[in-house]
Amino acid sequence: MYERIILSGDWMGLVFKGVAAFLFGIVALVRPGLTATLVALFLGLVLVFHGVMSFMLISHNSPRRWLFLIEGIAGVAIGVIIFLWPRTVFLTTAWLLGVWMLLGGIFTIMGGFDFTFKISLWGRIAQTVNGGLFIIFGSLLIRYPTEGVTAVSMLFGLLALVIAAMLFISAYTLLKMPRGIPQRD
Repeated sequence: MYERIILSGDWMGLVFKGVAAFLFGIVALVRPGLTATLVALFLGLVLVFHGVMSFMLISHNSPRRWLFLIEGIAGVAIGVIIFLWPRTVFLTTAWLLGVWMLLGGIFTIMGGFDFTFKISLWGRIAQTVNGGLFIIFGSLLIRYPTEGVTAVSMLFGLLALVIAAMLFISAYTLLKMPRGIPQRD
């Protein structure tokens, strides 16, 4: 995707994307709770839009119109719930992720001790460590869901700043590139 932008010489597009990523990164680092809430609200908006689009498909003469009706009702209902209680939604999501990580860690460790498979000692150790890390982080998310959401928001902020830096470097490189470079065959 970026190849077309770079080859077309549109370095300003990269700068605008970099500025947007930079601003998002700063907001995510300074106000991670706000970032998580905005992401939840955006998800709610997407679900409501998806639900409305499903309602529009009901008018098509399909034997499965009732599926579009159910999908539309679910999308709009869940989207409205997210709009009404965004904090509860992302805390519940963090808690469910923690439960998934905890259970996944337990099963990963159990798999490491399953001697019916030909796994080397180092493979068993790696599986046990992996499962242990899942259990630790899953337990932390269950115990501290707010802090978990905050940490994830801040990680997204750091990622956005790195992406912004790469976009700025690409734009600068493109700006300094001499015009009229011959095309490769």
